[in-house]
Amino acid sequence: MAKRGYLTTSDVGRICQVTAVTVGNWIRSGKLSASRVPGGNYRVNQQALAHFLRQADIPLPPSLTRTQPRVLIISHAPHVVGRISDVLTDSHWLCDIDTANDCFTAGAKVIDTEPDLVIVDMLMPGIDPDVCQQVRQTSAWNRARVIALVVHEQPLSLTKAQILDPDCCLPQAFTAEQLRSAIFGLLFGKDSSADDSSSDRDDPDAQSRPESHPSPPSR
Repeated sequence: MAKRGYLTTSDVGRICQVTAVTVGNWIRSGKLSASRVPGGNYRVNQQALAHFLRQADIPLPPSLTRTQPRVLIISHAPHVVGRISDVLTDSHWLCDIDTANDCFTAGAKVIDTEPDLVIVDMLMPGIDPDVCQQVRQTSAWNRARVIALVVHEQPLSLTKAQILDPDCCLPQAFTAEQLRSAIFGLLFGKDSSADDSSSDRDDPDAQSRPESHPSPPSR
């Protein structure tokens, strides 16, 4: 998210833990500066969001203060970690890459470092449905983009992935192109016109809804 320079209302909602509708209300009321893309959706500059959060006396999340996105790879399997790292480095993207090979370390790093993207291997020991439910309720997890690696022949991995509610699922035996495409779409953003028509979950309908949360969030 940090690399793009702009944020959708859904991105801002993830950071502030509110809905895209609420973010749209802040923009229309003049509390938060934003521009519009040709499709009509809002785009918020990161500096504008940082100013908004400071004015509201809300601490800035790490994703707004670092200069390049952070990727957390969660897997117990060295070959999976190695393949993901190879895709990231071979693509010449400037990312901070971090890893966790057990659930305790993964949970601590999600909370402490607030990664922009988490790639989680659903076959890692210790990731059971109850753990997934607990993780799903943490604010740092909900701020991140998430790719879940699953094995379709093992239904439990699919069930756990559904609980985590990732942005996308890939087979654990992913191809380099599959992973590269998923990372590019989630971490670095797509062409504005494509983003407006598909993945925005943004605000075309929110623009006509009544304001429901007119004030900045409090913690």
